[in-house]
Amino acid sequence: MLYKKCHFDCNKGGQIVFGGEDTDNCDKVVNWIDVNSDNGNWEFVADSISIGNITLFNVTISADTGSQGLTAPPEVIDYIKEKLFMDE
Repeated sequence: MLYKKCHFDCNKGGQIVFGGEDTDNCDKVVNWIDVNSDNGNWEFVADSISIGNITLFNVTISADTGSQGLTAPPEVIDYIKEKLFMDE
């Protein structure tokens, strides 16, 4: 898993790459983590996730690359909706 780490104003945002390296858009791999695929999805534990002023620690993430939905704790979904000015 790779991520784009910005040391400046990042207009393109970040991304996750599965199964390879995207050296054009991502810094070098800092740390490989174990992935559990027993349930058909790729699951891993993130040390922390931050979106705006919300930070969650030791979060289990399930990457279902065949899904179009977004699943997260209610407070994170509410925060994203608020920032995007979305109604219920």
